[in-house]
Amino acid sequence: MAAQPVYSRLLWAGTSSGSSLVSSDAVPLGLVWVLRSISVAISGDILKNAGGFAFLDQSGYPIFGRTDSSCTADTWFYWEGRQVIDPGQVIQLVTSSTPMIWRVSGFALTLP
Repeated sequence: MAAQPVYSRLLWAGTSSGSSLVSSDAVPLGLVWVLRSISVAISGDILKNAGGFAFLDQSGYPIFGRTDSSCTADTWFYWEGRQVIDPGQVIQLVTSSTPMIWRVSGFALTLP
């Protein structure tokens, strides 16, 4: 059997207007997600602390985040790595008090 090409794809994206807890759709049965990158843009008053955020796996363990003191408005944050999200699980995002947009990219691999 010949190897199939693997392409990175957008797994989850969204916007938040303030403090919230949001979740991605569940990883479809028969697939596993391998997260490779997360990018976050925070907007707001550049002279104010913008608030923090955290991407978590379904169990609440952190994947990537920033605390209130490290976030300034009108900035981008970027994460690269390898994090596996199993079938039926979700990615959660906790945000505090600031508008933001995010994109999570990686691979959606078929299970054997």
